[in-house]
Amino acid sequence: MQLITYPDAECFLRDAQPELEEREAEHNLILGLALRLRDDPPASGNPPLLATVQDPRGLLVAALMTQPSPLVLANLRPEGEGVALELVAKHLIDSGSEVSGVVAPNPLSESFAQRWSRVSGNTVTIGMRQRLYRLIGVRQVPVPGGELRRALDTDLDVVSRWTAAFAAEALQEDLHDAARRAAKKRIDRGEIYLWEDTEPRSMAASTRPTRHGIAINAVYTPPAWRRRGFATACVARLSDHLLDTGYSFCVLFTDLANLTSNSIYTRIGYEPVCDFTLYRFGSDPA
Repeated sequence: MQLITYPDAECFLRDAQPELEEREAEHNLILGLALRLRDDPPASGNPPLLATVQDPRGLLVAALMTQPSPLVLANLRPEGEGVALELVAKHLIDSGSEVSGVVAPNPLSESFAQRWSRVSGNTVTIGMRQRLYRLIGVRQVPVPGGELRRALDTDLDVVSRWTAAFAAEALQEDLHDAARRAAKKRIDRGEIYLWEDTEPRSMAASTRPTRHGIAINAVYTPPAWRRRGFATACVARLSDHLLDTGYSFCVLFTDLANLTSNSIYTRIGYEPVCDFTLYRFGSDPA
């Protein structure tokens, strides 16, 4: 068994993509991030970690990390997983990498978090318990007034505010000025969609396209416009639109603690694939 690191996403995908695509929906996160790194490599700063652990039968574990984001892991086969995770942790320690957390399917995420705490001395806390959903067809849902449209440059102010609000509310992240840069980039890429009823009421975005699927994220409705069906309509119409453009399925992650969003997505037609857990790492206080 050996750990292999890659100089760029193209080399990583050459090795990992065929096996990751065998469970493409489950592996959308790591696949989509790797494909984005291939098409839009980071300009400078810390190079991303791109690694696999392999044995004579093929891939066991794939790993990707772009600091300061958490380490993303995918398991291809359960046998040998423990040794594979030890190799990943050892490489991160030996390379002096700062690891803010890990996100992966259960129980892979917990297994790595325990190992990382042991070898690094970092504390471990649960950041979020998540569920990955997959949709292949949209069910009919009640639709309020309005329609879905792609966000334009003239929407930058509202998309910036909602991007920051989504990050704070759903991810417990403070984007500060980065929210406007992120919103501009996503508008330019054509990823942001708004549900408009005389004015924007709700937002959702497409992201991480893979060979057959695409993810939806950044679903946000300001508090004043909630419980009126705007988010449900926005996600349903966007999902339908993405399927109409040729994707076979859509995926999205939910916070398991948010019962409302989970019920919304199941009504639309999203079905559970597997559960993930985000663990965050921190220094032990002196």
